Amino acid sequence: MKKYLSIITAVVFLVMATHCGYGGFDPNKDSEYRLQPTDVITITVHNQPDLTTRTRITKEGFITFPLLGQVKVQGMTVHEAEQELKRLLEADYLVKAEVLVFIEQYNIRQISVMGEVKNPGKYDLLSEKPRTLMQAIGMAGGFTTDADIHNVTIMRIEDGQQKIIKIDTQDITLKGEKDKDIIVEAGDVITVPRGFWQVSVLGQVNKPGKFDMPREKSMTLLAAIAMAEGFTKFADITKVKVMRTEGGQRTTIVINVEDITRKDQKEKDIVLQPEDIVYVPESFF
Repeated sequence: MKKYLSIITAVVFLVMATHCGYGGFDPNKDSEYRLQPTDVITITVHNQPDLTTRTRITKEGFITFPLLGQVKVQGMTVHEAEQELKRLLEADYLVKAEVLVFIEQYNIRQISVMGEVKNPGKYDLLSEKPRTLMQAIGMAGGFTTDADIHNVTIMRIEDGQQKIIKIDTQDITLKGEKDKDIIVEAGDVITVPRGFWQVSVLGQVNKPGKFDMPREKSMTLLAAIAMAEGFTKFADITKVKVMRTEGGQRTTIVINVEDITRKDQKEKDIVLQPEDIVYVPESFF
């Protein structure tokens, strides 16, 4: 009895593996798959060996078939293509045509999702159901904590020209602007950049300006001044100001940098916050 059960189990597994396309997607077993440009198909007609044809679907969606010439099959399922060829052959050439279409190679439509997502890589667009930008990012596991969700880009080739589409995904998720959640296309490269925070160092420093820091890193007052290449000889380092906005209120912290550098009061070398403005005044004496 156990022997028979083992045999039955093996047969069931073999049938399921064959039916499900075990080991990968098989469009010949998927009635929903629709023929795409660059797919390679083989067409046979029962009792008509001269009509056996192996052909690649053109970019315009056509195949070339004996007797019929060009036939458009893009967008059809395998069954629909068989029925269309059957109809055309029986209309003028054969009394009864039994047509079989088999996909030998199919065009895996892919997109790439790069940068600050949890699982960057290439992803297949096998079904006819359109995928949006946010769905594509979801396929890659979503954003990392370092992602700059305001500056996501899609690189796309249109008419041989490179096109860059920039999208603030927060407009989609928080503001409900669904029109910005555009449909992705095969060949698109989605890039999620790393987020940065900025501080400004102004006044009597050698290189005033805004400075970027990765989100996962912190910056102290002295580190920011060092990025600005240090004080000028006219700087008043005893009255350095850190201007900060919290809860809509502007506060100013005045720090004597000499206390940090000469008196070793390290606690005064405060950690800066995003959008802080460090201002080094000029000494008049």
